[in-house]
Parts: sequence; structure tokens; C-alpha cells
Amino acid sequence: MKVLVLTPTNKAADVLTKRIIEKMDGDESYYNWLLRFGTTGDSELENSGLVVDKSFDIRTKPKNTTITTIARFAYDYFHPDEHQDRLHLKFLDWDYIIIDEASMITIASIAYVLYQKKDSNFIIAGDPFQIQPITQIEQWKDMNIYEMVQLNKFVDPVTIPHQFDIVNLQKQYRSVPTIGSVFSHFTYNGILEHHRSEAEQKPLNIPGLDFKDINIIKFPVQKFESIYKPNTLNKSNYQTYSAIFTVEFAMQLVNHIRNDHKDHFRIGIICPYKAQATLIEKLLSRVHNDDDKVEILIGTIHGFQGDECDIIISVFNPPFGISKSPAMFLNKQNVLNVAISRARDYLFILMPDDHTQDVENLYRIKKIERLINNHAVGRLSVYNSEIVEEKLLGSNTYVYDNTFATTHQSVNVYSKPEKKYEIRCEEIAVDVQLKP
Repeated sequence: MKVLVLTPTNKAADVLTKRIIEKMDGDESYYNWLLRFGTTGDSELENSGLVVDKSFDIRTKPKNTTITTIARFAYDYFHPDEHQDRLHLKFLDWDYIIIDEASMITIASIAYVLYQKKDSNFIIAGDPFQIQPITQIEQWKDMNIYEMVQLNKFVDPVTIPHQFDIVNLQKQYRSVPTIGSVFSHFTYNGILEHHRSEAEQKPLNIPGLDFKDINIIKFPVQKFESIYKPNTLNKSNYQTYSAIFTVEFAMQLVNHIRNDHKDHFRIGIICPYKAQATLIEKLLSRVHNDDDKVEILIGTIHGFQGDECDIIISVFNPPFGISKSPAMFLNKQNVLNVAISRARDYLFILMPDDHTQDVENLYRIKKIERLINNHAVGRLSVYNSEIVEEKLLGSNTYVYDNTFATTHQSVNVYSKPEKKYEIRCEEIAVDVQLKP
């Protein structure tokens, strides 16, 4: 049996490989058949012996499951002996080809595989209601295999031009029921069942704050106030206040977990825009190092598809102008569905407060808020960010008092920063000075 698994990204391939290892539950027989072909960003996998490159002779594994990215299918190969022919992925015989996280894969990429391997059995695995592919071709924008066959509902699903075999996996194994119920009603007509129980939830106790399964923290947005103003970096949106608040908040969680908790926690910080994610990542890298108690992952929503964390902090920083357009990132159903469904035990949603201009145009985020109020009764907390600042940092204006933000000049002369964060912004660069 030869199985080829194709994923949209290297991270998705890494996550799937590690998930298989976990499911083996200590049985290391997977070394006889599991291969991760290509580039990995995971140090554990890198050192595991499972990652192979072109020099590997795949013929030594007559039974194998090879995991790689779909981009490699068109061109990549094994070439263990330079005097022999290359063993191209697309010309090898595969009994099954599994395409994982299929919603993220462009229609051209998946069609190429289907046409090349007509004699293989195909399994298209994924969720039609998660992130769609990014492409520069306008006609193919948001087009994936699910759009092509018009598979757009979970209840009584139908496909065209043929009724393909569809296996609905209606039990979610990741989230505690409170969180699972919210994204079940947000996207899946409330039909999902929940494998985990509340008793399996890791305890999280932060003095002064009554955090529950789902926690909404509302932050200020003001169009003409430096740190509260939405800005752009290379056309990607960020907001200084919510970025710094997230860094300080995450570090408070880290400190309490290290000092007062027995469990290991994996914290994920998810941002809709790359600029916000990069700003938070750069700031956190100066003050945090992962250890055996806490690790932190930061990335965009696209980067988190297929992944999961014990605690998810979803930072919904808005653009300068909030419109009702369904094309706006924060109004996209699939994007928000991923953002709220990565959490195992605790979900923190950071969103603009009710005084934000045009906040009502974030109609899908507002829908999530309503669903949380309906389906997380007794297991929900709502705070303004100033209250969280006061409880955790000792002042309800801590971020404002410790931040100086101004425009980036053509010539900048820096001395020692007077405040903890000094930020100089322009449309193509953001400079941050941290006070030691």
C-alpha cells in the first residue's frame, strides 16, 4: 500500500505528521512507513529521522505514507542515484492520494493532480467552511474543489455534476463543548457533536479576573488617537494598542501559568492581518522564550488552519474604515470560523469596543458575540481591556502611559527611550524601541 498525502502548506504537512505520531501512542512502528518529504519548520520532526529529501530512495519503502505539499507534486522527485532516472512524485504509483485541508488549495493545483493520476483512489479531506485559497488570478479567487462541485452545506450535502460519496465527520474532538457549540452554530447549523467533556479542561486561574471557557475583551479604537488608530504596513492593517495589550496580556498569562499551574499550556495568538501578527511576534520575541511549561505561537488566521492550542487569543483589529462588504477580511465567514475553532480549552476574543465608529459593520463578529451569549451561558466573561489592564498591570491606562507613538521621519535620531514602548510608524516600516 502506497499513500501520498498532499497538503497546502509545509506547516499543514508538519501538523498532520505530528498528529499521526501522537495517535500511534508510543508505538514507533511508523518509522517503517511514515515519510515527511520536503521542507519542515518543526525542529522535532527535523530531528526525528522522518524528514527525507531528494536523495532518499523511496523504493526501500514498498509500503509507505508520504506527506508533502501539493506544490511539489508537479515538479519534485526522489533521485538517490545520479546515474539513474529521477523518481517523480507524479509518475510513481500511488494506491491512494489524500488531499488534506482541501479548502485552501487552488482549483488548478488540485485539478492537475486529478488529471495526472486517474488510476489512483482519491480522498478529498477538509472542511468547505474553512479558509479558501489565495490566488492572484481574479477568476479563480476563492475557488476550490468544494466551490467547483458546489458542496456548500453539511445537512443533506449535494454535489454536481455527480453525487460523490461524502462522509460527514460530525464529531469535533478539539474543543470543550462550550467553544465547540459556538462554532457549530456559527457555521455548521448546530449539528456538531463534542467528544471532550468539561472535566477534561485544563484549569486556568488568574487572580482578580474570572476567566471562563470563552472570554471577550473589548478594546478602544479611535481614528485620530496615535496608539488607538488603525494603521497600515505594506497595505496590511495593524493597531498599536491592541498589539501591545496582547503582548502584555500574554506575558501575564505566561507568568501565572509558570508560577501557579501544573499543566503545560500551548498559547496561540491569531491575527487577521500579517502586519498585526508580525508586530506582536517581534515584540514577544524580546520578552518570551518557550519552555516546558508554556509555548506561544503567533500567526495569521491562514497560518493556523489545521492547528490547535490550549488557549487561543484571537485579535480582531479592524482596518481604518470598517465597511459592511462581505469581501472585508473581518466579515468573511470562513476566516472567522478558523479563528474561533482553534482553541481546545480557552478562547479569548479581542474585538473593538462598542464605541468604535461603524463597529456594527463587523456583522459576522457581532453574530459570534450573540452566539456566545446564547450558547455559553455561565461559561462566558466579558471585560473592557482597561479593566484587564488594571487587574493585571496595576493601572487601567498602563498601555497608554507606557507607549509613545509618532510618525516615522525621513531622518530619525534615537536616544534612550523614555517610555517602555516607543513606536515610529510609516506605511512601509514600523520601528519599535523597548526601554530596558
